[in-house]
This record gives sequence, structure tokens and C-alpha cells, in this order.
Amino acid sequence: KNDPMEFAGDEAILNYIFNPRSGVSTQQLAPNGNPPSHNELKIKEQEAVFCAENDNLDNAVQILTQIITLNPNYASAYNNRAQVYRIKGNTEAALRDLNQAIELSEGSQESGKVAQKAHFQRAAVKKELGDVDGFNADLKKATELSSCQSNPYAKLCHEAVHEMLKLDRS
Repeated sequence: KNDPMEFAGDEAILNYIFNPRSGVSTQQLAPNGNPPSHNELKIKEQEAVFCAENDNLDNAVQILTQIITLNPNYASAYNNRAQVYRIKGNTEAALRDLNQAIELSEGSQESGKVAQKAHFQRAAVKKELGDVDGFNADLKKATELSSCQSNPYAKLCHEAVHEMLKLDRS
């Protein structure tokens, strides 16, 4: 218990690994009423991504929802849950989560990557829905959020995307 590397939810994770149908409760994630740290949430988020990558979509949604319940301002969990909803074909829920991820992450340098990913993902959804203007606006915003200013290769990519958008409109 005194090991600083010990995660408060280790027991919950091990239980989930050996008994995935059991799910993970928020009590397991936040024992003694103490909210989990950002690193602990990130570990849980990685677990959810692992579930999604292994076609365990319901558990991925459950874990991401628990993370959001514990920290409603954690933009990355909304973005990842939106991806799972997209895979499940729930476009409405995906758009709702993407909008929330973008709202929470814009303006924050640390969350800039989340905003960029959410804009790219929302652009894909809008394209699937036939919203060409929405697709173009999100794609443009996502490329603006990329690291174009500091990376010359990214800047070239950014310019290529803009040229592609011009061709797409004609």
C-alpha cells in the first residue's frame, strides 16, 4: 500500500482482466472517496481503448463513461467514447461526445491534440452525413490545430490539405 507506483485501481483492473464481464465500478476507480489522478484516468482510458481494439465495445463505453462521471472535464475520454460510438453506428451519440470534447479542449495547449483529433473525427462523421460545409470547416480547424508552425513537413501537409479542399469544392 505504500508503494508510490501502485495505482489505486490496480485491484479493479486485475479483476477486469481476469473477469471482463464484471465491468469496473466507479467505487473501484475512486476508493475511499478520493478522485483518481490524471495518470490513473489515463491508464483507465488506455484500458478502454484496448477493449475497443479487441471488439469489446460495450466495456469500452462503460469504462469511458465511468471516467467521464469521475471527471466531466476530461476531453480525451469524450473523444475516445465518440470513436467507440462511431464503430457501434451510434452517430448521434458520437457527435454529442465530439462536440463536448471540442468544447472542453479548445484553447488549452495541453488539450490541443484532443481538439485536433476530435475535429478530424467530427469531419469524418459530417462527411458520412453529407454535410460538406461542416466537413470542410472541421478539417480546416483540425489542420490549423496541428503543429504546422513548428514543423516544416507538417506545414507542407497543411498546405496540401488546403489545396485538396480547393479541388474538392470545384
